[in-house]
Amino acid sequence: MLQCVRANQSCLSDRLAAPPEMAAPAKFIDDSLQWCDNALEYLVDQPDFYVVGIIGMQGAGKSTVMSILSAWAIVRAMQLFRPQSRELRELGQHCTTGVDIYVTPERTILLDTQVSRWAQGKCCLEPQHPSRSL
Repeated sequence: MLQCVRANQSCLSDRLAAPPEMAAPAKFIDDSLQWCDNALEYLVDQPDFYVVGIIGMQGAGKSTVMSILSAWAIVRAMQLFRPQSRELRELGQHCTTGVDIYVTPERTILLDTQVSRWAQGKCCLEPQHPSRSL
């Protein structure tokens, strides 16, 4: 009986153990809008977390704000989420593709996103079926 109780306590402590600390952001959703399982080991089944996501125009500073929120920039004197370079900005290319995720030791989940073509209003709406002449 005592061994069974110890086994149950061991299982419980394993489930409540903190996940490993992330060294860098991981891809959560790729540029094809497919889920990636790179960050699953950092996402544990516990309800005590906050999720922070930022949306905005390309080059507005979303990645920089996320780096500041993570306190990574202060501790390591560098950006956690890579900001858009001048070259990429001039070419009109995205630095972040899809959604990148970073889980802080304080259980804050930071989501850095690519600007959606729909949000920018640059997506052309094409009819599903071409119109036919009668």
